[in-house]
Amino acid sequence: MNAALFTFAIILALLLANALFVAGEFAIVGVPRPSIERLASLGNVLARRVVRILDSTKRRDRYLATTQIGVSLASLGLGMYGEHVVAESIAVWLEPLNVSRWVAAHTIGSAVAVAILTYAHLVIGEMVPKALALQSAERTAMLVSPAIEGIGTAVLPLVVALDALRALTVRAIGIRGEVAEEE
Repeated sequence: MNAALFTFAIILALLLANALFVAGEFAIVGVPRPSIERLASLGNVLARRVVRILDSTKRRDRYLATTQIGVSLASLGLGMYGEHVVAESIAVWLEPLNVSRWVAAHTIGSAVAVAILTYAHLVIGEMVPKALALQSAERTAMLVSPAIEGIGTAVLPLVVALDALRALTVRAIGIRGEVAEEE
C-alpha cells in the first residue's frame, strides 16, 4: 500500500470511528423503548443487549462514557494526524513556487487541511451518523452496541474514571438522586 493510500485509510478510519461513537450515543439515547423491548421479546439477541444497557444505569452511563472517550480520541487523532499529513501534502504541491514561499505554502496547506478535515468531520463523523441514529435508532443501537461495549471493556479504567468525574460534577452542581442518574 502506498503512503498516500495508507494516509487516506487512517483518516477515513478516524472519521468512521467518530461516526460509530456518535451514532452509538444518539441511538442509545433515542431508541424507542417499547420498540426495542418488543424486538427483545421476539428473541432478537441484539435488542436484548440494548434493553440490558437501558435497564442498568451503570451500564448506560458506562456506555455513554465510552462513546465520549471514542468521539474525543477519534476527533483528536483526526486533528493531530490528519491536519499534519494533509497540510504536508498540500504544501508539497505549493513548494515548487519557490523556496522563499515555503512558509506560505505550509501556512496555506495547514489552513486548507483544517478546512477539509473539519468539513469531513462534521459531515461524515457527526451529521450523517446522527441522522442515521435518529432515523433508525433501534437498528443503529443494535448494530453498534456490541462494538461500543467491547471497546468500553477494553478501556474500562478510563470509562470508570470519566463516569466518576461526571457523577462528582453533577453532584457538585447540586443535582442529586434519580435526576443525577438520568443526566
